[in-house]
Formats: sequence, C-alpha cells, structure tokens
Amino acid sequence: RALSVNSTLTSLNLTSNQIPPGSFQSLADTLSSNSSLVRLTLSYNHVDAESAHQLAVSLTKNSTLLSLHLDC
Repeated sequence: RALSVNSTLTSLNLTSNQIPPGSFQSLADTLSSNSSLVRLTLSYNHVDAESAHQLAVSLTKNSTLLSLHLDC
C-alpha cells in the first residue's frame, strides 16, 4: 500500500528478497497506480510465468517505470 501512494520514491531494489510467486499480484497492483517509480529491480526472486504476466499487465497502466530488472 505504501508504494501505491508514495510520490517521491524513484528507485526500488528488491534483489534477492525471496519474494514468493504468489506475492507478485500485490506488487503488480501497486505498480498500476504508482506514478513516481522509474527503476525497479526484482532480480534473484522467484518470478515464475504467472508472476511475470501479472507484472506485464500492470505495466500497461504504468507510464513512469523505465527500467525493470528480472535477472535470475
């Protein structure tokens, strides 16, 4: 919730946070409404096909994110 209303955070690095696949829907929902985040790093988390799809759908509604890192 905090990320959806935050208007100053421009970069967020969540590398190696062991985010489970089922948690990406919440992040995707947040990205849909966030208007300040420019860079997001989710490398070395458990991004499966469904999680990647959820993120992709949310990014169709987000016009500010310029960089998304999903390294394995």
